[in-house]
Amino acid sequence: MKTKSFIKRTKKGDVLRIVREHYLRNDIGAGTELLEETNVYRPEYTPLTAKAAHYLVLDTNIVLHQIDALEQSKLTNVIILSTVLDEVRGNSMKTYKRIRKLCSAQERHFYVFSNEHHRDTYVERLKGESVNDRNDRAIMVATQWYHNRLKNKMKVILITNDKELIARSKKNNLNVQTIFQYAKTLKNQPEFVDLLYHPQDESSEDEDEDENNKQKPKNKKTNEIKMKDNTNQSKKKAKTKPKPKKTTIYPSHYSEMKLREGISNNTLLQGVIHFNRNNFLEAHVTVEGQVKDILIKGRQRLNRTIDGDHVVVKLLSKKKWTTQSNQIIEEGGGEIETIDELNKIISKMDQNDKNNKTVVKKSQKAKGGNNKKQGFSIRPTGKVVGILKRKLRPYGGSIEIDEFTKKNGGRNENILFVPMDRKVPKIRIKTRQVDRLVGKRIVVVFDHWDQNSYYPNGHYVKTLGDIGDKEIESELILIENQVRYSPFCKEVLDCLPLKQEKWQIPPEEIKKRKDLREYNIFSIDPPGCKDIDDALHVIPLQNGNYEVGVHIADVTYFVKEGTAVDIEASERCTTVYLVDRRIDMLPPLLGENLCSLHEKVERLAFSCIWELTPQSEIVNTWYGRTVIKSKAALSYGQAQFRKDNLKMNDQISKDIRNLNMLAKNLRAKRVQDGALQLASPEVHFSLDSETQEPLDVEIYKIKEVNHLVEEFMLLANISVAKKIQATFPSSAMLRRHPSPRDGAFDNLLACLANVNCSLNIESSKALADSLDKCHLKSNPYFNTLVRILTTRCMTQAVYFSSGTVEYSDYWHYGLASPIYTHFTSPIRRYADVVVHRMLAASIGISSISKRLSNKYEVEKIAKVINHCHRMAQSASRDSISLHSLIFFKEKLMDEDGYVINVKKNAFIVLVPHYGVEGIIYVSGKDGKSKVPNYNFHFNEKKQMLISNKLTIKVFDKVKVRVESTKTVEHGGNIKIILSLLKPLRIISEYSHSFNK
Repeated sequence: MKTKSFIKRTKKGDVLRIVREHYLRNDIGAGTELLEETNVYRPEYTPLTAKAAHYLVLDTNIVLHQIDALEQSKLTNVIILSTVLDEVRGNSMKTYKRIRKLCSAQERHFYVFSNEHHRDTYVERLKGESVNDRNDRAIMVATQWYHNRLKNKMKVILITNDKELIARSKKNNLNVQTIFQYAKTLKNQPEFVDLLYHPQDESSEDEDEDENNKQKPKNKKTNEIKMKDNTNQSKKKAKTKPKPKKTTIYPSHYSEMKLREGISNNTLLQGVIHFNRNNFLEAHVTVEGQVKDILIKGRQRLNRTIDGDHVVVKLLSKKKWTTQSNQIIEEGGGEIETIDELNKIISKMDQNDKNNKTVVKKSQKAKGGNNKKQGFSIRPTGKVVGILKRKLRPYGGSIEIDEFTKKNGGRNENILFVPMDRKVPKIRIKTRQVDRLVGKRIVVVFDHWDQNSYYPNGHYVKTLGDIGDKEIESELILIENQVRYSPFCKEVLDCLPLKQEKWQIPPEEIKKRKDLREYNIFSIDPPGCKDIDDALHVIPLQNGNYEVGVHIADVTYFVKEGTAVDIEASERCTTVYLVDRRIDMLPPLLGENLCSLHEKVERLAFSCIWELTPQSEIVNTWYGRTVIKSKAALSYGQAQFRKDNLKMNDQISKDIRNLNMLAKNLRAKRVQDGALQLASPEVHFSLDSETQEPLDVEIYKIKEVNHLVEEFMLLANISVAKKIQATFPSSAMLRRHPSPRDGAFDNLLACLANVNCSLNIESSKALADSLDKCHLKSNPYFNTLVRILTTRCMTQAVYFSSGTVEYSDYWHYGLASPIYTHFTSPIRRYADVVVHRMLAASIGISSISKRLSNKYEVEKIAKVINHCHRMAQSASRDSISLHSLIFFKEKLMDEDGYVINVKKNAFIVLVPHYGVEGIIYVSGKDGKSKVPNYNFHFNEKKQMLISNKLTIKVFDKVKVRVESTKTVEHGGNIKIILSLLKPLRIISEYSHSFNK
């Protein structure tokens, strides 16, 4: 036993003596039968095999940086020391979970050796020795221990890229290799080299010797801002002729100290960078507390950032502030092919900025000040001076194919990977298997981005399959949107009831609840719905009022806080709906069975019951846990038929009509308060029952009963929000919808002025009223189109902890409600699970956990949910795009479309019937017109493309031809081509790729 003691002073000023005891043993198993005296194995790990060629011991940085290679390769018989596991856990919980999963895989033989608790391998930290150096010594001592005992039986190799550890290990006669040296010995795994993370752009000779000596990970507490100071890279000693200096393309990032000082004195700002999906040379940074986003334009000012990075920005002087670009520039779409072309476009952008500012100044001088109606909006402009945290994730896509790639397919050459996400730059990877990657969807991970490189460097992770294969493309969508789609693990499934088929509600549980099994309760959902969250009932009362109940699946009865199933749900956060499948938040046994409110089955519910007047005014509200037995599970179509067919006078049909009457009153009140009725081009696919291929696609039609259900779900959500906020004013899980950002409507207002329409954006009420007045007799689709474009001007609604913002900021702009939350879908949303726990505590039937009573912990949960919710929405849109591509395969369809955006070199068309959007270029990358006899110039003030014969503006109706094609160049992406047929013919070379 090792004993350590130290003195600690508490916050109250008390002095405590802390004593820690560390127990050591000599009977800890080494994990191999070759050592008879230590052959006690840890049962949770598969032991090392006696017939292996050798055993590997990995250091911490190998696990942290080469986890992709470890997962995707066939490496076996690997010793993971507890020292390494502890360090990995302290630096990256995500990597820690991945290595633990590898250790649990029986076929891999990754064995965890508890060297920190073995008497012969434990090492004391020496006086003056750093934690990292002590851990390095512990790794070396454990390797030495294995080496000495297996000397004549098995070779033990330490894998590390740390120069000092390599030197010390060699002094002790240990077998030690860098990961690159070891990779060259794997003749039967040539792809292993491709999987390796490269810390910087090194020559192959450097890789033979060792990887650049990386510093060991620092303690998390002393590493609040994780940065790489690109100005202080170590110089390499070389006896050979010095290499010519590489051209520096990007400016250096500020040092960590300079960034800290700038952030603290407000000379520098920090926020998340978001790239323009139609212009890869432009982005904006959202800074908390700032009214306007900061515009970043140009390659050097973007300074090696990737969409989603947490960056530090320095504002330029106001003289250098500029407007958003008026061009569409797509790197991955074929518009940019060479660096020279890129430089030409950047110089043109700079010239356009100068011209725009000159015009703005003249306009302001003439009008006596800034005039947003001119179509110009000078925005705060800045440059990126540092990256606090990379938004690192796997990227899906394909390799770029050119003649050089084809000729050198078998060599270890640098090739460009084209991500599926258009907002992400191409990534340079090294591979020896180009010929096997052509025409495939692959996954790549970002490594680093040097100052002298146009593109970031990364490494290959795995091949998914053929481009265009529906299953492969669907998997790619899930990877791209960071959706957890792996099967539920054993720990999660162990949380479920044992007697699954015969499970019944325990009698003692029924006694605790309000028994509503005799009530006429029913549900209304989309056809084929299996995860039924909600049901309704209505009873006319003798006093002329109505009792109305909303009954929600009681998920928290099965999902207890802190259990494995709860942790899994908190990480998935939401059910993801693709066109042909569903990725569940909860195991199907819960989501589709035990929690789902199926008809004629007793189920547990959490209910909200009101007494409402005939005018839908709330008289009183009751919340509580109930047991119900739904009398019918109706589809929207079935419910609508019952509502419309007055000959049907059964109780459910009457109840639907009563609920519809009350819902109309609720809706009218919300609209009167300023609730917005927006629109989006949602489509519905008819799929083949066997192949799941799309047979037809049409606009999704909203029925009256859709609004019926919506109104009572909104009423329940608002009522519950008030209740939990009153009980937990500082930590309630709520949802808010901020007002649109300043300048968000500028372009739309300019476009509406061209058709003599306008919007009042002073408030949600004013906007709702003015939307109702936007009509054109010549275009019946005009009002819907305006509502679609208005939706795109909005900010996203977000979950938040009530104690982190002022009460006035609780406001939900779209619903015109002062407070709101989500309570009605706990099977598919984790936020609702949290709200159920809070509601149960607020009515006194359970206690609240410490975590949910802490506003900062709730805010952390909310941020994770917000991210997963955005990714789920993105995945759904991508799935619709994929199925649209499949539907149009080998088809030519002529359809009506509407211009929804106009730029200097192109315009964007929406085809409502199919929900498809595409870009149609009027000029090429050389600036020359693509349309014979039509030379368009762009009027930014009016947002129009004008020629001597024709004007193209937003809201114009056009005739387009829609087709799907597969191209080999630029990564082999599948594309939907929109060709303009009327009012003139433009055959677009590139329009809408299946890239996000």
